[in-house]
Amino acid sequence: MTIDSTKLHTLKIKIFSSESLIPLSTRENYPHFNFHEPVKSGDVITSIDDHTHIIAILDTNTTSGPAISSGEIIDALRCGIKIYGASEIGAIRAKECGEMGMLGVGKIFDYLNRSFSFNQDWPYEDVPGSGFSYMDILFSLEKINNLEDHTKNEFLKKYELIHYSQRNLKTLENLFEDQHNLDHFFINGFPSQKKDDAALLLRTIQKDIGLIQKLNEELWEKQKQQFNESKCDLKWRSLHE
Repeated sequence: MTIDSTKLHTLKIKIFSSESLIPLSTRENYPHFNFHEPVKSGDVITSIDDHTHIIAILDTNTTSGPAISSGEIIDALRCGIKIYGASEIGAIRAKECGEMGMLGVGKIFDYLNRSFSFNQDWPYEDVPGSGFSYMDILFSLEKINNLEDHTKNEFLKKYELIHYSQRNLKTLENLFEDQHNLDHFFINGFPSQKKDDAALLLRTIQKDIGLIQKLNEELWEKQKQQFNESKCDLKWRSLHE
């Protein structure tokens, strides 16, 4: 769908994400999006004050402060801000705030929507150098066909017990009994569902903006037509009175 880029200047769009999820090369394709550091407590409230229209939450960095809360997001939704979420923290908050209007995008969000229990304790921290994300490991395991489900589940249970700062290649080597299965992770580079969902989120926002522009243009044309018809009707009446 073609988007009138000149009208994007009137929209204030904030994307909260690290460069590990959305690299600079990708950001260049979205020049009208404002990219910010991973979200932390207070960032969304600030967005209310500066009249932001659209927010995308992808990841967080709890080393710089508390994680974004559902309450803060709900306040922004009530103020009319459109909020999207993907990857891990964004997907979690979209799950929690979906009934209030937050939109979740991607396979991780779909997974949480099907199976997420709020009693589960899997971390969503995205700290530089912290190794492999739990969700990336989960989706990667699903792609290894010769592993039985109970083996995958046992692996995940062990992985959950490892602090996120220690989740690295050495950890994977210790957990994998079969080197062939470990090699499978790295055939085309380590796969990242978080990155795939982040890219999908950007495309989704751009697509939604295009749909809104199209609807607005159609509404404007309809209003012009109605106005012109009203003018003709008034002119006809004045000639016959």
